Amino acid sequence: MSRSDLSDRQLLRTLALPIYLPTLAHSSSASAIFPAVPLLARELGFSVPEAAAIALIGGVIGFVGPIPMGALMARIGERNALVWSGFAIVLLHLGGWWLSAHAAQTPLEQGLLLLYLLVFSVLLQAWILGRQTFMGTALPNHLRARGMTTLGGMLRIGQVAGPMLAGMVIAAWGSASVFLFSSLVMLGATLLVTAFMPPIPVAAADSGAAAPTSGSWRRDPSPYAPGRPALVTMVMVGLGVMALQVVRESRSTVLPLLGRAMGLPDETIYFVFGVSAAVEVLLFAPAGSIMARWGRTAVMLPCYLLVGLGYGLMPLLWPHGILSPIAAFTLCAVLIAVGNGFSAGFVMTLGIDLSPLRNRGLHISRWNTILGAGRMVAPVIASSAAALAGIAWSGAAIGALCGVSGLWLLRLLPRVTPPPPSGPFRPRSLAPTTPENPA
Repeated sequence: MSRSDLSDRQLLRTLALPIYLPTLAHSSSASAIFPAVPLLARELGFSVPEAAAIALIGGVIGFVGPIPMGALMARIGERNALVWSGFAIVLLHLGGWWLSAHAAQTPLEQGLLLLYLLVFSVLLQAWILGRQTFMGTALPNHLRARGMTTLGGMLRIGQVAGPMLAGMVIAAWGSASVFLFSSLVMLGATLLVTAFMPPIPVAAADSGAAAPTSGSWRRDPSPYAPGRPALVTMVMVGLGVMALQVVRESRSTVLPLLGRAMGLPDETIYFVFGVSAAVEVLLFAPAGSIMARWGRTAVMLPCYLLVGLGYGLMPLLWPHGILSPIAAFTLCAVLIAVGNGFSAGFVMTLGIDLSPLRNRGLHISRWNTILGAGRMVAPVIASSAAALAGIAWSGAAIGALCGVSGLWLLRLLPRVTPPPPSGPFRPRSLAPTTPENPA
């Protein structure tokens, strides 16, 4: 092992306590809460459509929240934003526990649930933006892909561990206990950030890269396409990345409905989902290595190809009887999982790649706003296609979107992201030094 490899590994290890473990805990806490909210809504007297519709609060906040939250973090700093919002989430979940333990079907408690979800969605934005901005400053360029895919891996592991642990807690102490569980796990995450996250990332302090954060963000050039404003580059790339957001948001709706339409029992659908989640977790480490060695396009292509196939094959495999229902459902789910596994950390890495160091927090907040638009569009695409032609053709529409978006990004990404050290996506004629802001 070379000295540079050793120092790289040491740098990544320094992020374990301030970033990776808190992200794992935060993801576990949030993933345990997400299924509990619609169930609590039903207990409080919401109808099934109303209980499903309140999830739109999170989607709307994910679209309108990043920009004002980014402006706030530019004033108070990433660490302060993470700490204060973390303790606020702890208190909020304690309030959720009280609401669940004393559930009554009154307008007051229904309003309290909506307020809970609204505040929770706002505070989530602080954690999403805070850790991403911190990582963008803490990681040098050659470690960015590996560092961000590890972050994405922690998110995926938490998304699996959170509901599993919450299920055991609920089985032992009742449905209200999930809020106490999430509060305690979130407290652990916040204490780790409080104790171990430095106010200024060490890598940035050592490099002397203290770029100014004042001035108009509209004039900031794109780091790897200096002739274009960063915002223009973000929008162009965001048009292609929106498809991946649609895929992720639609999967939890389209696949279960497809399995039900195929006549599969619920336990089979859940089992296939569990296998798919395990596949995704296993892929985040190789995805980071591929992205670091061969560039961002090298993970985008298999991701969009496999995910597009997984969705696009739905109307071909069923109801035409080419495969049995369980085989067809499993094939589609696994293809989507493998493709999505390749994208672990991909979107967050792009957000940093496209953000100049100056005003980075503000630029990342605008990137997350673009992603929020994709999350809001997802249910519209899925529901519209399903209403017109059935749930299988809803998947086909998403698969077609992946194909078009993949071709768009194949042409665009090599021009606006860091040139890889090797591979087919490294430009043939490359200047000795590539203009970029220090990361």
